[in-house]
Amino acid sequence: MSDNVLRHEDVQKKLSQADKPDPLVEALVNDVIARVADKWTMLIL
Repeated sequence: MSDNVLRHEDVQKKLSQADKPDPLVEALVNDVIARVADKWTMLIL
C-alpha cells in the first residue's frame, strides 16, 4: 500500500476514537462561517 493510504487509515482511526464536539460549539462555528460567506457573497454582488 502507498504511504498516503496508510496515513489516511491512521487518521480515520484516530478521528473515530475522538470525542464528539459540543453541539453548541458546532452551531456557533456554523453560524460564523455562514455570516462570513453571506458577507462575501454580498460584496461580490
